[in-house]
Amino acid sequence: MSDVPTFSLLWEYLEHWAHVLPALEAVVFKDRRTSYEQLNETADTFAKALIRFGVKKGDRVVTLFNPGQEFLTVFFGSSKIGAVTVPFDVRYKKDEIRHLCTITQPKVIVCGEQASARELVELQPSLEHVERFVFAGGCELIARGVTLQEALRDRRTDLNETLDRMKNDVLENDDLMIVFTGGTTGVPKGARLSHRNFISMNVRAHEIFNLNHSDRLLVHLPPSHVGGVMDMMTQSLVSGITMVILEHFRPDSALQLIEKEKVTIFGQVPTMFAMEFGLPNFSKYDLSSVRLIMAAGEMTSPELMAKILSLGKLFGISYGCTEADGMTYTRPEDPPEKLMGTGYVGKPLRDVEVRVVDQERRTIAAMRHGEVAVRGPTVCKGYYKMPEETAASFDNQGWFYTGDMGYLDNDGGLYLVGRKKQIIRTGSYTVLPKEIEDVLASDPRVLLASVVGVPDSIYGEVSWAFVVPRQGANITPDELQRRCVERLADYKIPKKLIIRDSLPITRLGKIAIAQLKEEATKLKLAENKA
Repeated sequence: MSDVPTFSLLWEYLEHWAHVLPALEAVVFKDRRTSYEQLNETADTFAKALIRFGVKKGDRVVTLFNPGQEFLTVFFGSSKIGAVTVPFDVRYKKDEIRHLCTITQPKVIVCGEQASARELVELQPSLEHVERFVFAGGCELIARGVTLQEALRDRRTDLNETLDRMKNDVLENDDLMIVFTGGTTGVPKGARLSHRNFISMNVRAHEIFNLNHSDRLLVHLPPSHVGGVMDMMTQSLVSGITMVILEHFRPDSALQLIEKEKVTIFGQVPTMFAMEFGLPNFSKYDLSSVRLIMAAGEMTSPELMAKILSLGKLFGISYGCTEADGMTYTRPEDPPEKLMGTGYVGKPLRDVEVRVVDQERRTIAAMRHGEVAVRGPTVCKGYYKMPEETAASFDNQGWFYTGDMGYLDNDGGLYLVGRKKQIIRTGSYTVLPKEIEDVLASDPRVLLASVVGVPDSIYGEVSWAFVVPRQGANITPDELQRRCVERLADYKIPKKLIIRDSLPITRLGKIAIAQLKEEATKLKLAENKA
């Protein structure tokens, strides 16, 4: 394991590796290979461009990028002057961009996607607070617009002293990024993440998994999600390893890039693993370079977990959320049977506290189910300009209440059982969607399964199941229904089972529960009217 220095600010790691290991590849993206020295120089250049644009400490810089090197330039450059990066999802539509810009009041918007650029062209007259629109690539220029290439060509040194002075003014608890979260179910809330939040998690993960400078980490999650920007990009930066970036995830493209670039570490959500294992030629890909695989973001079925473990790699599960990324990790010494779809997500990181509470937020005993709460250096500062939402989820003792349901074992290990908001109340019974999903996924012909609650005039709510078969597999709803009857209590059996070619997927690779629930509710209403 290579030693990781202790710094208070994220950009200090970039400058450190640029000085200590200047030629080490920092980024592999498409046909470009960029060293740490080059990445740091580009970040400095963009930081000075922001200064020329009038950006000051605390100002917001909105980005619209897929995973790529340009985002890193903007993020690290902004961090050096104390500006706050606000990554928007590139799939946001005009009304969403307008709404979130009204909240965050960015001084600069940096756009790398043609579709997003077209939205900005239409929105530009109403975004009066934006002083500069920066476009990467061949995007159409508008008033107050400049290309990213033009901003990076200006390498004048007249602002060097100003940059150094602004860097000295940045503190570890200052906002570094605002990441909007609503997960798959809710209204976007901007989590205020500091330098301390980003650094503390990744230093501790480095210690657990013995990362070193020869490691190459696949980055294929969007920068608008902590999985992409915090778990992947920042982990690479803190540890001084190489980021191998895939701009658009497809299961075959990810496996091809792992093979081509000899990736040693990759992590993703279970749905993405399922899509890769579902490829008919999966076994033909050479994954021999991989030494560590991580899973996070969703609970994993026993069948999928068995397939992941059969690859014979060092494996870990992490648990976190936008507001408190990296709360717990499994350890390399954990026995396989402990990971086999039990809901086990490991023990808290160093200096992180986890407890399980009842509805009154009182700590409950081990082995009892309740809501998971966390406190420590990974917990964010609250929601941006949302005091009521902040007060509802954070208390004055520093605890964040996650909305996840789980329990602690007698050794302090955490097990998850589901999301508080996704629990289905059928009559007087509680139904956990994962229980049904695991039964459905145990059929070898099933690729994906998702269960949602649908309003019902008699029971209040009933469960509907959506299933995607594996390629070439034949399966009927009646067959799956019989499987549920054999293995589940009657109140847990889905009232309707729908087989489809695909399910709606978020950019992170998770099943879009809110969209699926809305669709199921509309179908139910249509049935009631028929």
